[in-house]
Amino acid sequence: APRDENPVNVAVAIGCGWGRVVDTTPWGSHWGAAILAMTKEFGRSVAVSTKLLGLVVGDVHIAPIEQRELAEVMGVAFVRGCTCGRHRRVCDDARLHRCCIREHSVQHWDPNTAHLSAYVDQAVRGLAGSTLKGAAFAEGMLYGELRPEGRLRRAAVEGVACPSCGVVREDGNCSVHGSAVANHEALRVAMVNRLVVPVTAGGQYVTRQRWICGDNKCATLFPITTAHTCPRCAWTPADATVPRSKQVWVRAPRAPRAYAYGEIFEREI
Repeated sequence: APRDENPVNVAVAIGCGWGRVVDTTPWGSHWGAAILAMTKEFGRSVAVSTKLLGLVVGDVHIAPIEQRELAEVMGVAFVRGCTCGRHRRVCDDARLHRCCIREHSVQHWDPNTAHLSAYVDQAVRGLAGSTLKGAAFAEGMLYGELRPEGRLRRAAVEGVACPSCGVVREDGNCSVHGSAVANHEALRVAMVNRLVVPVTAGGQYVTRQRWICGDNKCATLFPITTAHTCPRCAWTPADATVPRSKQVWVRAPRAPRAYAYGEIFEREI
């Protein structure tokens, strides 16, 4: 085995088609035991990723039965060809809109660069480490399964900057300086690449449209009302035009918790 990879993992990858030509007949020369082993590897990664995701958003409820189903779906796609629709700017197959992210295919695994388990983690959650990053997670296969159902979004979240150190937090409470700025004087900005769970999926986030102050020295976000004057710097658009606007996500009162997929079934058995 190249590097210090477990030889069994190399055998599993080969059985899934890595490093060889696989005929085009349905499941032609794939090894059934290798496919099963790969889906189990995805099951491990999905379980870990779910825990990490819970630390970030706290509201995504993926029951164990759904984790197993997701692992099977993504594991087979990893072997047979991913169709999650995530595209990079340069796409080899833009016309057919097939998945263009190399890490979503066992064929592109390089054992001299990463162990198979780390490569699977990268396919599932965008990064193989023990932390989640919004931009990277959105490139993963798990996000590709959750987003179309409206259960998770990578989005811009409204935050308030501390006037003393510039640290941006959703509640505006700096851990060092506290909340030492009046609401109308606060610099509100969009924190990009945040993972949020919408209220409709049992989370705490809803969308809001905000005006953007046209003064580049201010550029704060402020609520859309009939008045177009920035409450922070008193900027007003010229010639009776309206300011530019931006959609952000903000916290809303917690909605009643809905049962997660599979919970009722598991509770009954």
